[in-house]
Formats: sequence, structure tokens, C-alpha cells
Amino acid sequence: AHVFDATLDDLVALQREAAGPAYDDSALRLGLLSGLIWLGWNKALDIVEHPDPAVRERERVALAWWLHQAELAFETGLI
Repeated sequence: AHVFDATLDDLVALQREAAGPAYDDSALRLGLLSGLIWLGWNKALDIVEHPDPAVRERERVALAWWLHQAELAFETGLI
């Protein structure tokens, strides 16, 4: 999301809008959870080791968002 002038929530809203009637909240939640599983380690690594403090902070904020999305997937009973 940092490549676009949008927040992660903005990008999710765009996905919902683009999908129209095909939108499936359960599929989105599972997709976001799998995204965290796939890329979460890299975000954590950047938080700790990236030389640019701005990137470390950006990734810290992003990881918190991704973890919240995982919580939502678990809370909704998808897992």
C-alpha cells in the first residue's frame, strides 16, 4: 500500500467496490490472513533491521493493521 497514495483500509474498500456482487467477506478475510502468513515475517524483519527509521515505522504500523485483520478472521469464526 505504501506505493499508492492510499491506506490499507482504502485498498480493501477499493477491492470491495471492484468486486461488486462477487464480493465475499469470508474470502477477503482468509486472503488477508494468508497475506500476513506469507509476508508478515518480512514486515517484522524490516521493523527491526531496516536502516531507514521511516520504513521501520511504516512497517510497524502496517504489521499492526495486518495483525488486526488476522484477529477479525479468527473472531468471525473463519478459522
